[in-house]
Amino acid sequence: MSSYVCFRSVKMLGCLAFLFFLGGAILMSGQIFAQTVTVSDDFNDNIKNKVLWGPDGGYGKGVLTERNHRLEFTVSTPGGGGDYTYRDLIASQGTYTADWEVQIDAFNGTKTSGSKASSVGMDIFRCDDLNYYMYAEWYAFGGAKSFFAELGSPDGLVDVDTGDLSGNLPLAGSMRISFDSITKIITLYYDTGTGWVPFVSFGISDAGNGADGNTDWFMTDADQFCFDVYGWSNAMTIGSGKIYADNFQATGVTAPVATRVLQPDGLEPVQAGDLYPVSWEAPLVATKFKLQYSLDNGTTWKALDPGVDFVTGRNYNWQVPLTTNNKGKCLVKIAGYNEDGVKIGGDVSERFTIEVLKLDAPNGGPPDLTSGTQFLITWTTNPNVTSVDRVQLSYTLDNGATWKVINTTADPSDDGSFLWTVPIVTREKKNCKVKIVLKSASGKTLGSDVSDGVFKILPALP
Repeated sequence: MSSYVCFRSVKMLGCLAFLFFLGGAILMSGQIFAQTVTVSDDFNDNIKNKVLWGPDGGYGKGVLTERNHRLEFTVSTPGGGGDYTYRDLIASQGTYTADWEVQIDAFNGTKTSGSKASSVGMDIFRCDDLNYYMYAEWYAFGGAKSFFAELGSPDGLVDVDTGDLSGNLPLAGSMRISFDSITKIITLYYDTGTGWVPFVSFGISDAGNGADGNTDWFMTDADQFCFDVYGWSNAMTIGSGKIYADNFQATGVTAPVATRVLQPDGLEPVQAGDLYPVSWEAPLVATKFKLQYSLDNGTTWKALDPGVDFVTGRNYNWQVPLTTNNKGKCLVKIAGYNEDGVKIGGDVSERFTIEVLKLDAPNGGPPDLTSGTQFLITWTTNPNVTSVDRVQLSYTLDNGATWKVINTTADPSDDGSFLWTVPIVTREKKNCKVKIVLKSASGKTLGSDVSDGVFKILPALP
C-alpha cells in the first residue's frame, strides 16, 4: 500500500498536467438551464456523439474512441511519466443547486508490473476552475487492482483507496457519483457484481460534513460541475479493449447545448465599416477566445482584430472591414480556450453578407417593367462610404452574360435614385438585372451591387 500511495503522488502530477494541457478536449455547452434532464449514451452505434462528446484525441498518445460498441482507451507506444492520458469532456453539467448523479460501466483488464500503471474513470470538477476536482477510477498498479478516489483543491488533497479488489483478475463493474445539493456532499459507489457499495463521501463546502474528506470549493448557486471520462497509462501499452467504458448516464444535469455563434446569424447583412457586436455561447471552462473572419466562404481567414490574439467574455465589437463591394460569402469563426491554452471548442457562423451598397429596386421579381416607360432605380449607400463622385449604372437582358451602360449624364450623383427609361425590347425578356457602381473622382470603385434576382421587361403595349 505504501508503494501505491507513493506512486499516487507521482500520478497526481501527471493528472494535473492532464487537467491543464490536454489537446483536443471539447466541452459542448453554452448556457445554464434551470430544467434538469437525463443524458445517456450506450455507445452502441460506434459513432461518437459530437454534441455529447468531443472528437478523438488527447494528451500524448492516449486515445478514447467509440468502437466495439463501447468507449475504448488505447495507447500505441509505451511511455513514461503519465504522458499518455486522455480526457474527453461530457457536454452536460450538474448544477450546485440541484441533486445530480453520473454513472458508467468500466473495465480494466491490463496486466501491470513494477512502475507500470493504468486506470479508467470519471472526473468531477468546477467548470470555471480546474483546480477544484474529484476523480474516481478503476486503478491497476504492480499487478493489483483497486477502486480509487481523490478530492483536490488548492487547499490540499484527500486520497481514499479500497485496496486490492480483485487481485490480478480484470477489474470490471460500475461506478456512480452522486451530489446532494442540500448537504453539498459528493458520494461515490462501486459495483463489481454484488450490488452498489458506498465507498466514500466528500464535503465541498464550508459545512465540511463529508465522512472521508472535506475541502471548500467556494461554489455559488451560479456555479456548475463538469464531468468527463478518461483513460490513463504510465510506461505501458494499453491495447484495444483492455480499458474501456460503457453505458454512461447522468441524471439531474443541465441539457447539452452545442457551442455556437449567436451573431452574425446570416439573417441580416452586416454593414461594412460599422462596429458590429459579435456574440457567442461557450462552455464555462473557456476563458479566452480566438476570433477570425472570412470573406471567401472559409478559404482564407483573418483575425477580427490583427492586434489582439485572444478576447474574453462572450461578445466583441468588431470593426467590420470597409470592402469595395458587397461580400456575400462571409463567416465568423470562434475558438475557445481554457486558461492554460487548451482548446475547448469552437464554431463557425452562418454565412452572411458584408454590405457596402444596396440596390433596392429593381431587385428581382415583380413588378414587370415595360419598354419605353420610366422606372425609378433606387439604392442605399452605406454611410461609411465617403468621397463618392458619381454613380455608374448598367443593365443586362441575359442574366449578366452581357451588360449595357445606362446614360447617367443628366444625374450622376449618389443621391439614392435615378429615373431610368426602360430599354425597348420586341419580345419579353425574363433574365434582366441592374448593376450600380460607385466611383471616386480618381475612378476608384468604392462600392457595387447587382439586383439579387432577375426581373422581366415586356414589349411596349400596342
